[in-house]
Amino acid sequence: KQFEAAWEAFGEAVDDDVGAAVLELVDDVTPLSDALAARGTTLIHGDLRDENIAFTDGRLVLLDFGLATQGHPAAELAWYMVHDVWRIAATHDEVVEDFRAAMGERDDPVALELGLISGLVQYGWIFGHSAVVHTDPAEREWARTELDWWVPRVRHALEQWR
Repeated sequence: KQFEAAWEAFGEAVDDDVGAAVLELVDDVTPLSDALAARGTTLIHGDLRDENIAFTDGRLVLLDFGLATQGHPAAELAWYMVHDVWRIAATHDEVVEDFRAAMGERDDPVALELGLISGLVQYGWIFGHSAVVHTDPAEREWARTELDWWVPRVRHALEQWR
């Protein structure tokens, strides 16, 4: 019941055009997953976030590969961003630019936009709950700030894709 209520709150928290499109994809993610898969896949961690990242001797170490799967790196980026960008000393845009630089010649702007859509499909429920239902004003402000970044980008991505 809480999960459904959180998705309803997401629908309240964002403009109808983005809310309806994301909720449609929550019900059937196949069109999005197919579109991302068509852009290419690789092995992805599946749960890339601060608890699963370490640096040692100048090397990046990824921990806990229990959810490793085949997917597009842009979906992995979105998962990382919804979980961790608000916790680190970099902006959303800086993280996206770092991702694009790391992708190098494999950088795919279409896949990146599809990945951003997946960010709200994966985590919009928590942003919605925090923005609309949560009683802590700081939590509500955090969620609004997140949605202020995500919604315009997802709107643009949806317009390009659909």
